[in-house]
Amino acid sequence: MTSVVGRWTGRELKVLRLARRLSQRQYAAHLGLSDVALSNAERKGPEAVLRMETQQILDTDLEQASEMVLERFWLLLEERNDPDLAAASTARTLSAATSPAWHVPDEAGMAVLQDFVGSGSRVFVLNGLAGTGKSMLVRSVATGLSATADVQIHPATAATPTDLAADILRYGSAPVGTDALLTLEGAAESLLRPLVVVVDGINTEATLDSVGRAVDAILRQAAAPALRFVLVIRTPPTPDLSAYPLLTASMFRPSSTASYTTSLWSPSTAAQAWEQEPRADQPAFADLPPQVQDLIRLPMFMSLLREGAVDLPVHNAGPYLLIDQCVRAIVQRSALKTDDVMRVLGDAAAADLSTRLPQLRPWLSPATGPNLFQAPAELAQRTAGGRVEFSHDLVREYFAATNFAHVTSERGRGQLIEMIGVLSDAADTSAVAAGLHRFFVMAVDDGAPGTLSAVALAPALAGTPAMARLLDAGSDGARFTTPEVLRSCARSCAGDPEALPVVLALLRHRSLPTALGGSWFTWLTEVLHDHGSTIWPDLARHVEARFDADSATQFVQDRVLDTTEVAAFLAHHVSLFITADDRAGLVTRLLLHADWRVRAAVASGLSQVTASAPAVVRGLEHLVADRDYKVRSASAQLLRTAPDHVASAVLSTLLDDDVWYVRARALEELSRREDPTDLVRSALARCRSRESWRRAPRYVRDLLDRLSLLCDDPAKVEQDVVPPAAVRLVREIRTGALSVPTARASLLATVSARSGAWLAVREGKALAAQHASHDEEPQGLMTSEAFRRLRDGRHLQVALDVSDLDLAVAVAQAAADAGARLIEVGDPLIKASGVFAIETIKRAVPDALVVAEMMSSDWGRDQVENAVEHGADVVLLIGPASRASVAAACAAARRLGTSILLDAPAERHSAEWVREMARAGVDGLVVTTNIDLGPGGREPLLRARQIRAWTQLPVAVSGGFTAADPSVVTSPDWDILIAGRAVTESADPGRATAALTELFFPPAERTS
Repeated sequence: MTSVVGRWTGRELKVLRLARRLSQRQYAAHLGLSDVALSNAERKGPEAVLRMETQQILDTDLEQASEMVLERFWLLLEERNDPDLAAASTARTLSAATSPAWHVPDEAGMAVLQDFVGSGSRVFVLNGLAGTGKSMLVRSVATGLSATADVQIHPATAATPTDLAADILRYGSAPVGTDALLTLEGAAESLLRPLVVVVDGINTEATLDSVGRAVDAILRQAAAPALRFVLVIRTPPTPDLSAYPLLTASMFRPSSTASYTTSLWSPSTAAQAWEQEPRADQPAFADLPPQVQDLIRLPMFMSLLREGAVDLPVHNAGPYLLIDQCVRAIVQRSALKTDDVMRVLGDAAAADLSTRLPQLRPWLSPATGPNLFQAPAELAQRTAGGRVEFSHDLVREYFAATNFAHVTSERGRGQLIEMIGVLSDAADTSAVAAGLHRFFVMAVDDGAPGTLSAVALAPALAGTPAMARLLDAGSDGARFTTPEVLRSCARSCAGDPEALPVVLALLRHRSLPTALGGSWFTWLTEVLHDHGSTIWPDLARHVEARFDADSATQFVQDRVLDTTEVAAFLAHHVSLFITADDRAGLVTRLLLHADWRVRAAVASGLSQVTASAPAVVRGLEHLVADRDYKVRSASAQLLRTAPDHVASAVLSTLLDDDVWYVRARALEELSRREDPTDLVRSALARCRSRESWRRAPRYVRDLLDRLSLLCDDPAKVEQDVVPPAAVRLVREIRTGALSVPTARASLLATVSARSGAWLAVREGKALAAQHASHDEEPQGLMTSEAFRRLRDGRHLQVALDVSDLDLAVAVAQAAADAGARLIEVGDPLIKASGVFAIETIKRAVPDALVVAEMMSSDWGRDQVENAVEHGADVVLLIGPASRASVAAACAAARRLGTSILLDAPAERHSAEWVREMARAGVDGLVVTTNIDLGPGGREPLLRARQIRAWTQLPVAVSGGFTAADPSVVTSPDWDILIAGRAVTESADPGRATAALTELFFPPAERTS
């Protein structure tokens, strides 16, 4: 069979890969090419012009292919026609995407989802409480996005990546083929606009894990940017997505646990929905009882109340009782027997939830009669497969809770306590269990509040998380939370640091002030002493909801401010306790406090007060003159919102401060003003005219240069020499971390590109190209997502642990030419030649990934910024002392479009530490071997194997490995192999590198 291709383009490249049945990442490794380059070529298709070297590699690969591969290649080349997912997906989704006439669309949520479709992100996480309109939002968006994207909506049932891939293909009426993942990959690459796959109904940790792993695997396999995912997750608990590296790296708005969170309607929105399409006898929203007005801010309750057509006012309105009365009204209107429907649906709901929560099976009730299914369609329907499908999770949980409450009432108090404990434990990992627990408690409270009060007073529950969850379930007007119960809980948790969940639950309870009476303020002070800043947010919400003006005044007057815990809370939340002019003098008292932390907290508190208020003006004047520089630096945050005349009055004081850190904070906060231009130019002029500013430290000069680039007159920016700060600034614009006017961005791109400084020129040209192509995603950066794709690959990293820069350059060039993907600028080289060694190596090997090894127990963020500013693609951190330092470094890396590798020291070798670092945001872990310990043997590989079992992040390993030990080099226990002296000390570094890479890809497989 003829096996010659006249000219290779991205189309032929892709067809040969598919003929070999390999993913993009596998085929890139097979050819010895970059998977990013391969993906870009395939995306461009026939328009991709491949380099001669790449065409030669493909010629060789085709020549060495088996007869079966060749046959598939020519067949696919002639008949290549990826399935069209788009048209069928849109038609199917729109046919089901209906909303009730009274529904009020979530405009904010729809706008954020529109932004997601227009971005380069591939994952959107939508979460919220049950009944807050998550499913309604995605159905609305399916219609709203129809002009710009196609949408599929799937239930969260797929168990494996292959299952989900097959479901996506079938939804779009596309053939699944023999390999659903490969078929989906091909189909996704043919998409002409985004295809948004919604996975709805993720309501347990197990379901999240199943869906998370499936989406992560699909993202890894199908790199086409048009294939997007929206995950709809019910809370609580808050989902932890750190176990799915590509999912989190591809997430829209990755700085939080969700891209968007649905919430209760505002009272005005609820009124709007209630008044739309009203029935003839429906009262006005304003005439509803206040409790009902509050309840139907939950869209699901609004729906039930309208469906049930319940006579108002509703008796004893609470979430459970509202559903109960709505359900019974719907059943009575259907002419079915209420007891029969309640029994059948109660048994069905309990059985269904017991399959999701097996620990509930001991409380399943035996069948009590014929189980013929009869129920109004508004509540539940039986599917073709015989399963009962409820109209909403809350309806199912209502029926199950009613069923379980009846069973436990017959079995006694011991069974009730056990059931509450089981549900409370399960609620930690399951939103379904959390919802069932809440309704179960309300159902028991409806029938036997005295029994439930006795349970709440039991010593076994005192101070426990189960007690906290019980209190939360009773916060909606439950009868069991008597004053005696609340006082007992308050007494039991005082002085007990383990009782924090109960303290927080009590702070959320609306009846707490009445129950505690005269000891209310004393108890609040006690828990402040016990738990400090941990409870500040909850205590602030409690104060806002329960204090009136007189309570606030009395609380402040009664407190002894010598106590730091209380004074710091009052300072940080001073806006809750003062009037605009602070007639009670609280701010003045706090500013005279002996502890600098209290005085600094006043600045944070005043930032929440109206900027022009007299208290803010007086407070700022006092703060900038404080005796402690840390307080003066904290005062700078008020520059962000202070009126121009107020900011101008104190700006000179801050810019002339004796401490450079204070001056730097003033410059930082100036840049964050909504319209900083005039004030910044005034500040720049002042700084340039002062002799002391000519001796400013480097980091302060960088801030000054940054402000000049952002705000100075364009003519001046064009005339000045482009400073090193331009590299970091332009990079932030490229990644979208910094938003500037288009004209300013173009100016910065232009002046950087013609600056003559190699890195600035490189970044300026990249920014100009990005703007010209209107590409949301920056190209050519080793972003978090790109680095995490190195997992399950075979990559060589050569560590330049030498002190001779000329030698390092020679070794780097030889190693890169011989196939090393990553070149590490080691700590010895940085110590000997400074961080400029990073730029020197990057210039020598511009197509390799340059890793900067930065050693520090703190200041991780600064290390990352310094490394990237000098050309690093990846930053390897050795020795960060805290999670906070690691998290700050990772946040800086996201902002600058780079990745973080973290050393995994032997003393922290545990699954818990690895998961904690993944949550902090690291992109890979490194098992290093101290050079002074001699050959590492297999111990580093054993540790690497364990770490790879604990995380899906890439794992790198070093240990004195050489080509003389092929069993180590070919071990599956690493993704990146780090070679040091085996290459740097070799008389022929290129040959030493090639000897290693040939073990990764034997001649029979390697075609480069």
